[in-house]
Amino acid sequence: MSTPLLTRATLPRQLASDDGDSAPYGEGSSATGAAGFDIKGNDESKMYHVPGSPHYDRTDAEVWFASRDAAEAAGFSPSAWALQHPYGAASHAPNEHDSEPEGYPVKGNADSMKYHTPESPYYGRTVAEVWFATAADAEAAGFEGTAADEGATSTDES
Repeated sequence: MSTPLLTRATLPRQLASDDGDSAPYGEGSSATGAAGFDIKGNDESKMYHVPGSPHYDRTDAEVWFASRDAAEAAGFSPSAWALQHPYGAASHAPNEHDSEPEGYPVKGNADSMKYHTPESPYYGRTVAEVWFATAADAEAAGFEGTAADEGATSTDES
């Protein structure tokens, strides 16, 4: 569930300064919701909300973050919805006992960033760390299929 680390070189100029008003929680935070900072933080609850979550539109952001990692480094916790949908609405965390969440048949391995469809010969032995609604959703989240998965672009056999 890791997102790319932000450095002073990759941040917008206004956020790379040490000015507490423009980056109130350090690198990766914004007081104004600058472009690329779409995660809303609630200062009172210390929770963050990601786009697509049910409370996102009605959350008044007191701080904005460029990534989940930046929000968590600032001491904010993901909302319950974000924990259940670690890669957005088309993903789902495993249910109790690792069972498939209804409507999310594609298994994702967050360590290898590979996914497996039910047709894959590796499907039965893959322990899903995240589930996706479709292979396209897994790919949109940065996961890669294997050659054994229908429609996958990878030539990797495992």
